[in-house]
Amino acid sequence: MIDIILSVYNAEETIRQCVESILNQTHKDLYLYVFDDNSQDSTQDILKTLRDPRLKIILSKQNIGTYAAKNF
Repeated sequence: MIDIILSVYNAEETIRQCVESILNQTHKDLYLYVFDDNSQDSTQDILKTLRDPRLKIILSKQNIGTYAAKNF
């Protein structure tokens, strides 16, 4: 089992491709945790449309930074 933590902020242009690329790896025994650090663009909306049982989305109401997001 592999856990991947992805912290994002205002990534609307690349988030879909990034998430799909990770989930399409040949190693299927993984979980992807995407922590959105209070993006001000449509990143959160895009994340909400992605459906995969291995994808866990955590939405932050305040900008706490990359280090704190990974610790969360």
